[in-house]
Amino acid sequence: HLAFMKSKGITDPGIPNGTLVELDNLNNVVASWTAEALGIDMMHHDFLELPNGNFMLIATELRTYSGYPAESLCPSGICNVVGDIIVEFTRAGTIVSQIKLLDLIDPHRVPNWPSFNNPNYNLADSMNTRDGMRCTAIQYLPADDSVIVSCKVQSIIFKLDRATQSMEWVIGEDLANTSVDDGWPFLPLVGPGLLPSEQHGPELIPNGNLIVFDNGELHVPQVSRSVEYSLDLFGHSISQVWEYIDPSYSPPLYNYGGGEIDYLANGNYLVSNNGIGEPPIPFGLNWSEYAEVRPSDSTKVWEIKVRDPNNVKNYSGFDAKRITSLYP
Repeated sequence: HLAFMKSKGITDPGIPNGTLVELDNLNNVVASWTAEALGIDMMHHDFLELPNGNFMLIATELRTYSGYPAESLCPSGICNVVGDIIVEFTRAGTIVSQIKLLDLIDPHRVPNWPSFNNPNYNLADSMNTRDGMRCTAIQYLPADDSVIVSCKVQSIIFKLDRATQSMEWVIGEDLANTSVDDGWPFLPLVGPGLLPSEQHGPELIPNGNLIVFDNGELHVPQVSRSVEYSLDLFGHSISQVWEYIDPSYSPPLYNYGGGEIDYLANGNYLVSNNGIGEPPIPFGLNWSEYAEVRPSDSTKVWEIKVRDPNNVKNYSGFDAKRITSLYP
């Protein structure tokens, strides 16, 4: 079956906002779960099916915090901050567990970053909001019942222990202008390379390394790349062992929105470049490229572009999955 997330804020007369939908191979809806029925605010981006048959997804909550500086654009320094929750629920629609990430991640960490001040949730919450984390990807690790979580706004990837509801390690920058992240278990980058910036789609792969699509929003210059990091959990560090920036384009591609990198069974990587904007294409008129890349020599062995040659229509996407067949 095929399942997809219908995020709240997107109107569709046939499917309620904030819905996880499961289709069979003939496009029949066999099951669906709405945020309202589950008793959660909204759900967005990623989800997965757990080994026990339950679902795990990313939901949101709204909290109000004071103490923000003028850069946050919040009246009197008081912000309505949207944070994420990792939710597990049964097929019957019963919530089994919730891990509220605002209890782990202080939303005062990034008040002057553009993504924090992006009004992504204003329409859904009917008020002026600030984007506290926008976690866009989760990967479940059954060996120790943990989850890899990626939060775009915070520019961090972390391993979440579900039993203790704590961070085991964090990939990201210990910011010098704040102390709220000083106690986080960061894995510093050793050697050449860059930490990811506003990344998407991290995945722990069979060799123990982590691959990630680095959007590069806070890098100078802004260049998107696919990266593989080696994790030294005994030495508490990471190193960059592979980087891919598509050589077909000059200047290099910059993907400000979605994107993903997936490990394939043949050892290659499926790279999704989505939301690509190139001058003089205005905001909202974007295109996508999906490519299979062989990491041993960084060769692109297959690609497809989804683009209007007249630069009139928008064909941006978010990510892609490779499947062996549409039929069982």
